Amino acid sequence: MSNSRILYFDQNIWIAIAQGVKEPDRYSEAYAVVELLVALGTANKLTIPLSFTNIYETHKVNDLDRRAHLAWVQASLSQGWVFRGRSALLREQLVEHLTTVFSIARPTRSHQWFLSDVFFEAVADYSPEVFGVTISDKFMTWIRENPPRALFTYLTDKSETIRATAVRKYSAGSSDLIARLEAQRELVNGESLAMRKRVHSARLLIDHLDLIFSLAGELGLPISTVSDLGSSRARALTAQVPAFHIERELAAITESEMRPINENDLRDLAALNIVLPYADIVVGEKAFINRARQARLGNHYGTILFTSISELREYLLDMIQSITKNASEEGRVAHE
Repeated sequence: MSNSRILYFDQNIWIAIAQGVKEPDRYSEAYAVVELLVALGTANKLTIPLSFTNIYETHKVNDLDRRAHLAWVQASLSQGWVFRGRSALLREQLVEHLTTVFSIARPTRSHQWFLSDVFFEAVADYSPEVFGVTISDKFMTWIRENPPRALFTYLTDKSETIRATAVRKYSAGSSDLIARLEAQRELVNGESLAMRKRVHSARLLIDHLDLIFSLAGELGLPISTVSDLGSSRARALTAQVPAFHIERELAAITESEMRPINENDLRDLAALNIVLPYADIVVGEKAFINRARQARLGNHYGTILFTSISELREYLLDMIQSITKNASEEGRVAHE
């Protein structure tokens, strides 16, 4: 897995992939992509993690048969790998930023540290304090030994009442957030995109000062006020820490569009915020990708952005041809 490329699908692409698996004759192009994904995944050249957005959107599918098929395809191709939640990624990003700026030793971390094989860590890293419940070591071991099965079971083996209640609560929370965002948008109505970005930068900094100061203390840095941090370093945080930078850019663009913000916007923003710094390829519907392109986020993070199965298929074919060519050359050199 250490040398594999990271591929991320938004939910619409997952649905298209699942259709290809279910009806290969009708959705032949999608099925051809599935064959390429399986071949590259088996060769450990490709990892296809899910985000919380993917898991939630599958979870909210009402029809059990349709949800089970989609969950099976996602669990099989992802092998249960997920992107860690925003809080965990942001913490790591802030530590990396602070240690770089202040030229101090950076804590070691594993390769592809941004992924987890525990599906619920797509929300937050597990601890009894964070989750409010203690999960037995035996059960955690089972999940880590069976990531695809654990994910599939979560998405399909659940009381309909519990599932529907969770979806309603999430939607209610999204509605409250949308109301706050619309109120904030009204305050900057008519302002330029540059001004909107500055406003978002200030809000992000204010909302996360406690976390920044706490991490600085853990690293032994004498920073407990904004004055200690310094104005230039404070500005750099929202431009250089990926979670802040991506949220600022996408929120400002979404906010400037002449239409109401909806729940899908929130989930799209949340997904891109998590995956863009770490995925090699992101495939999604046009609206999902166009905002990232408008903000030049693909260029900034070195992420290839596609909007169709066709583009992805050509890319995967090139991958396989390159791998085959390299293997042939290595074999020839070894023979010589």
